[in-house]
Amino acid sequence: MSVLLPHIDTANKDTATSVSATVAGGLNQRMLQLQQENDELYNVLKASETGKLKDEVRSLRRAVAKLEGALKGISAPQIRAFTMLNKLYVSFLESHQVISSLSYVLLLFRHTDTRR
Repeated sequence: MSVLLPHIDTANKDTATSVSATVAGGLNQRMLQLQQENDELYNVLKASETGKLKDEVRSLRRAVAKLEGALKGISAPQIRAFTMLNKLYVSFLESHQVISSLSYVLLLFRHTDTRR
């Protein structure tokens, strides 16, 4: 028995080594296949996202061109009038906001005054 034991251990080690090498080779092959699929899917995704961004850039360029064309037709007095109207509108909004704030404060004051 002692004569056969070293030969049995060697046979088991050789079998285990060949099995683990086969499993490792299979895992490596599967890993490479999954990596290729991942690369292909990434390229498809990148192409679709790039296409969407290109479409958006084209539409924004068209909008800018239309706005530039509209601005070219406006004269300097019209621009000054638009600027003045814009300033009046902003000041109106600011005064309205102040009035709203004052109304709110007065409402609170009246409410607290009636509780006393």
